[in-house]
Amino acid sequence: MEAVALPGAYRLVGMGSVAAGTTHASITAILILFELTGDYKIILPMMPACIVSTVVARRFQRASIYPLKLIRRGVDLSAGKELNVLTSLRVADSMNRRVETVPEAATFRDLKQKLLDSPYQNHPVVNGSGEVTGILSFQDIRTHILDDTLEDLVRIRDVSRSPTATLTPTDNLHTAMTLMDRHNQEMLPVVSAPGSRRLIGVLSRSDILRDYNHAILHETARKSPDAPKAG
Repeated sequence: MEAVALPGAYRLVGMGSVAAGTTHASITAILILFELTGDYKIILPMMPACIVSTVVARRFQRASIYPLKLIRRGVDLSAGKELNVLTSLRVADSMNRRVETVPEAATFRDLKQKLLDSPYQNHPVVNGSGEVTGILSFQDIRTHILDDTLEDLVRIRDVSRSPTATLTPTDNLHTAMTLMDRHNQEMLPVVSAPGSRRLIGVLSRSDILRDYNHAILHETARKSPDAPKAG
């Protein structure tokens, strides 16, 4: 028996890819089509078609068809309390100025114990002038750091990743969170000014969440009917 779908099945694949692209829900489209057909042979062409359709659609339009309808009516779901709070908070107020940096010229032998004892998973890598040149993630080196044969051979600059994005003190936390999501980073270096590489601190997701929660609690308490009134 041939494991090939009938030609008519590919019409359904086309329908599924359109549904996946407009809703940005490839898995949902795949499951619905499989439920409609009950034919396992359609899975193979259906999966890449729906996934590619979703990826391409997101490149051209970040919103799916459902929030897009609301946006066109003037209802922006992103302009809620969370966004307003994050845009009102500055990186300068949330960043950590006490940074555990690692020099780019150091070897594993120089930094092994420091990295193993550190509570942080990510460290900014700096050159001799204090400029950030990369990010060292413990996840990237954990399988190599205990290899004694590499202690003097590998330098930090060889295993660090170039910083995909940096922040400045005047940026807001919404910008910071957007950059972290876009580049899949848990921490970003903070530099003195746009275009500069002089490291002055770092900002992590936990820093953002901490100050966001504080701001929400403060705002809730201020609006509470039981809160003491000024004057």
